[in-house]
Amino acid sequence: MPRRSKTEAAHTRARLLKQAAHLFRTQGYLGTSIQDITAAAGMTVGGFYGHFSSKAALFGEVLQDNLRHSGEFLFGDKLSQLEGEAWLESFIAGYICEQHRDAASRGCILPAMISEFPRMEAASRAQLEQTLIQALSRWEAKAGPGREGTLLAALCAGIGALAMARSVQDPLLSHRILEVVRAQFLGDRMRSSASGVEAGSGLAP
Repeated sequence: MPRRSKTEAAHTRARLLKQAAHLFRTQGYLGTSIQDITAAAGMTVGGFYGHFSSKAALFGEVLQDNLRHSGEFLFGDKLSQLEGEAWLESFIAGYICEQHRDAASRGCILPAMISEFPRMEAASRAQLEQTLIQALSRWEAKAGPGREGTLLAALCAGIGALAMARSVQDPLLSHRILEVVRAQFLGDRMRSSASGVEAGSGLAP
């Protein structure tokens, strides 16, 4: 049998990442087996180990892949043009918003999986911690000195707010959850628009 080309291998790996991310969101990490992932990707379990050493290793790459693609979806190239307070303000406004709430399949994977993290095996939690530490390091560099605490608080509050806003059935309550949490960081200088949320100037004291 001829060996697969690097292009074919890359496509297969990308397919596994895509299907794993979808299944982790929809049926949970703990409720998803390697067999579920390979079946969804149209391949055998044996083929899985040619790409990833374990489910935890796959999870780590799913997190990294999601950070890249969800950032592109939520912010485009806007954040790359900003620094300091303006960067942090735009990050918060773009993360804790109705557009993100309504795009669970394309946005950050953390709100969809937050309730499972404490019950995961140590290897998967280590992947989560490593990914968060790396991401926070990059984001803190953009937010600038003295804003590390605000960034971490906004991220954690945003994850919880998005999870709750997606869980409740009352659309007004869902909107209110996001509005109130945003206001904790951006004050009253926020206004909802049809296309999402726009930021004013300056973080809330």
